[in-house]
Amino acid sequence: MAGAPKRSLGLGLRAVGQPCRTRFWRCWPAIRVSTTCCHGTWNRKQNYASIPFQEPRNTDLLVIANDALGPFLLAIEAKADETYGHTLADVLAAALERRIQNPRSNGIARIEGLATLLLKPRSGGQPKARDLRYQLFTACAGALAEAHRRQSARAIMLVHEFITSATSDEKHARNASDLRMFLSRLTGHADRPVQDVELQGPFEFARYAGVELFVGKVTRNFR
Repeated sequence: MAGAPKRSLGLGLRAVGQPCRTRFWRCWPAIRVSTTCCHGTWNRKQNYASIPFQEPRNTDLLVIANDALGPFLLAIEAKADETYGHTLADVLAAALERRIQNPRSNGIARIEGLATLLLKPRSGGQPKARDLRYQLFTACAGALAEAHRRQSARAIMLVHEFITSATSDEKHARNASDLRMFLSRLTGHADRPVQDVELQGPFEFARYAGVELFVGKVTRNFR
């Protein structure tokens, strides 16, 4: 992120019942993140805070932990080769149909709130908002909202991708492209690959002042 401070950011994370491991993450452009052991609370398929104009959402794994820099929140989205949900265009079209049927439906306002919260203005060559995947919006906004509610200064939306003999390389490539497109609009920078064990950020938003958002991806290959 242009203008992001260059500093170390310690993220403490240890799976319950597993040996301690320290892992280093490369953060764009030059933030180094080390993950070390700490105590945390693990919640699987956690239902957590409402995001703008939306009912509470689920995340596959929510980790609340503390390290030397204070509390942080890790929201993990598990992914095989299914998509990151429908495109924003499809979700908006469905919301419009619901609004026609029910004038009290707030689906359109919800989509507008998510897009204006997270996206930078489009510059030449960047993907259009209509082509971005809706699940990435709700995952990031939900992590931000929950971190803000818990007074955590850091929120991490982490995609955990699983590659198996039953998944398709073509679909994995599609998902990588969709994540790359979303991050292009989130950062306001040109399209760039999302490397495994890499975090991008911090990103800050006026609505959630005091919370820094990081987005990353890790891959587990079982082939």
